[in-house]
Amino acid sequence: MKVIEQLVIKNCFKHKHTTINFEEGLNYIIGPEGSGKTIILEMISFALFGNVALRDVSSSYKKLEVTLYFNYLNSKFKIIRK
Repeated sequence: MKVIEQLVIKNCFKHKHTTINFEEGLNYIIGPEGSGKTIILEMISFALFGNVALRDVSSSYKKLEVTLYFNYLNSKFKIIRK
């Protein structure tokens, strides 16, 4: 069963509008240096925990919008943070 199903990142540095669909099992985030891999993890944390998860002051993330779709105990959830 997938826990994290999908992540949508808008207006965050290299991710102007990125949609990531996670597959069942182990998922890898790969890419060259500076391609935005760490931001993907940061945006999952931001969706779950809010501004405290951001590395920089929140004013550095103007117009940021993150949507996280996940499944927990067979219930589906959607979190939208701006």
